[in-house]
Amino acid sequence: MHDVLSLIAHHGYAVVFVVVLSEAIGLPVPAAIALLAAGAAVASGALSAPVLLLVAVLGMLVGDSLLFVLGRHMGWALLGWLCKLSVNPETCILRSAESFYKRGKI
Repeated sequence: MHDVLSLIAHHGYAVVFVVVLSEAIGLPVPAAIALLAAGAAVASGALSAPVLLLVAVLGMLVGDSLLFVLGRHMGWALLGWLCKLSVNPETCILRSAESFYKRGKI
């Protein structure tokens, strides 16, 4: 935990952006821990709260937009790759397929 705090103290905004972006694109990275550590850095005065919020939201939006665009072009292949990263790939694919068939393409 000390390593995460020192990393955020030195490279706070970049670390938060990369971690939130990584979680938004489906990698198993705990963004909540990075955000908690960044909140501690804000409380200590090392980071600015408005800038941190902007960086975190931008990381999430970039990741979600990237997955949306890739999903439009790659479809089921992307879903298969993302579900390989999950704990239970079969359940991931079945739930996603059920959701797609229920709601249809957007």
